[in-house]
Amino acid sequence: MVAIGHQPSAISHQPTAKSQEPTMCDQMIIRRIAGIFVMLSVILAMTVSPLWLWFTLFVGFNLFQSSLTNFCPLERILGRLGWFQCRPKGTTA
Repeated sequence: MVAIGHQPSAISHQPTAKSQEPTMCDQMIIRRIAGIFVMLSVILAMTVSPLWLWFTLFVGFNLFQSSLTNFCPLERILGRLGWFQCRPKGTTA
């Protein structure tokens, strides 16, 4: 018998080890780092080689795709490194 408001363990929404792999970061950190990457790549394109604009395109593409998919490679990297208080989802700081 299942108590009211309690789900059986077969369909429980308890986080698994695999679901804890994605990370959470403060969105201001992600925006700040992306902005630095864009400015740096534009400066490098103006002073070193126009090929640096490919890096600018890469950063812009990742910002766009992360707005659609909620997957951010930078967020995952920072979470694995433990920088800027990024942590696996489901954990508290």
